[in-house]
Amino acid sequence: MLKLLYFMKLAEIIGTSQEEIQMPQGLVNVGELLRWLGQRGEQYRTALGDGSNFQVTINKKFVDTASAVKDGDEIAFFPTGR
Repeated sequence: MLKLLYFMKLAEIIGTSQEEIQMPQGLVNVGELLRWLGQRGEQYRTALGDGSNFQVTINKKFVDTASAVKDGDEIAFFPTGR
């Protein structure tokens, strides 16, 4: 399972501040997670866009889109205000 946390404006657009999901098969990094989330619906595409309007943490450490994701991680998305 992955625990996903959405803060402020992102939570409002997506409609929840957190969710737990089964880790998609073959997913290896943050960039792939973002693409997968975008396929879940318009609210995810609107909130996450091209990735330039938020920062990501994995287990409370800031990361980039190439960072590895593993089962059990807590992944948080923080808007940057851009």
